[in-house]
Amino acid sequence: MMSPDLIIHWTLFIFALASIVAAYFMNKKGKQNLALLLFTIGGLLFRIFVSKDGFLHVWDERFHALVAKNMSTDLLTPSLYNNPLLPFDYKEWSSNHIWLHKQPFPLWCMAISIKLFGASAMAIRIPSIIFSTLLIPAVYGIGKILFNHRVAFIAAFLCAIHGLTIEQTGGRVATDHIDLYFLCFIGFAVYFGLRFQESQRPFFIFSTALCLAAAILSKWLPALIVLPIWSLSANIYKVPFKKQIIPMLVLIAITAALVLPWQIYIHGKWPLEAAWESQYNRMHIFEALGSERGGIFYHFNRLTIIFGELIFLAIIWLVWKTTKKRTNPKLWILTIWIAVPLLFFTLVKTKMQGYLLFIAPALFILIALFIQYLKRNKSQFRYPKLITILTAALLLLPIRYSIERLKPIKNRSQEMIEFKKECANYDNKTVIFKEEHYIQAMFYSDCAAAYPYAPNLQQIEELKAQGYRLIIKE
Repeated sequence: MMSPDLIIHWTLFIFALASIVAAYFMNKKGKQNLALLLFTIGGLLFRIFVSKDGFLHVWDERFHALVAKNMSTDLLTPSLYNNPLLPFDYKEWSSNHIWLHKQPFPLWCMAISIKLFGASAMAIRIPSIIFSTLLIPAVYGIGKILFNHRVAFIAAFLCAIHGLTIEQTGGRVATDHIDLYFLCFIGFAVYFGLRFQESQRPFFIFSTALCLAAAILSKWLPALIVLPIWSLSANIYKVPFKKQIIPMLVLIAITAALVLPWQIYIHGKWPLEAAWESQYNRMHIFEALGSERGGIFYHFNRLTIIFGELIFLAIIWLVWKTTKKRTNPKLWILTIWIAVPLLFFTLVKTKMQGYLLFIAPALFILIALFIQYLKRNKSQFRYPKLITILTAALLLLPIRYSIERLKPIKNRSQEMIEFKKECANYDNKTVIFKEEHYIQAMFYSDCAAAYPYAPNLQQIEELKAQGYRLIIKE
């Protein structure tokens, strides 16, 4: 007999799947808004489905969670070891005190969520669930503004079921929530930028700037890809160049006003740590720091896994169409959004699969546009049946990958219950040593500190003299 938790788990999955299928039939009936709503609900349920496991994941969610917990009492002091009892190296991001390894916006959101809902894995993931769900209608909006409802509908579907995005929402893989926030707020910024060029309403300049600033404060300067997209989108509506200058300057000024204060603050308050992290960020370009293997073709290989093996047929088609229609700004938006990050991160020495996640909206729209092209021109091809198979594969391969990503992980609920019971015994005068889950122990308890190694005799004597209770695990 299934446990209540497992029943809830699979009920979420079934309802998510039913929502996605229902969206298809609502779209066939011409109920476009309802179809989009069902896609969004289905995407939301998939994201909750993968976020339900209660244990913080090893890389990198547990570190983000602990820093966020510490920031929940002081948003302006990002710290990992809030109370560093033993010597530490400020250059070691996995064991230092002041933690500037990531920009603050995702940590602020997680800290506020902890403040509202308490210190739990789900509290860490709630903002990611919300933002990645909102990305679905944003992708739809971008697709519809640039092309049409059919393209937008397929793109929204691909976003709703996208495996890596869903997995990042649940914190299951490296770079987790940070890359997810980056993806979402670049998507939001592009959407609001298109809305501004469409309406020329100042509100959308401010909305774009807020989202662009949030993206920069999530994962720094690659977010500036929004600026050439903004500029290209003005050409869709034949906005004269002179009329583009002031809105662009306002956008840049607002974004800078939101982003620079934090950079000035940390370099003034923690100059050593801030200078080191700036240097460490630059080192990613020239050195393979904790990099995944794959060499110069790493990202090309990952794209075929993350977006389907046929993704490069769509990319080659886009290059051909963009070259053929050189003055089409809509195609150039997709080309720039995909090509510039792909080229840059191909040359960067450090490789991680999440680095290119922020081009996902452009790839969803490109796949949808390519499918539409194949369907409309099927009769012109020598083998129409082959085109039908190709069209189906462009959708089925991402679905297959999503199913692989959605598979349940090991059920650790009982282990989590026992671990939390153990943590409940730790107070602010307790120091734990040889703790495998030392970061999680500090997250789930009020202990003074936890370490994965054993102390030496001098450390034992000093800590006891300060009144700390030491627990050294076997």
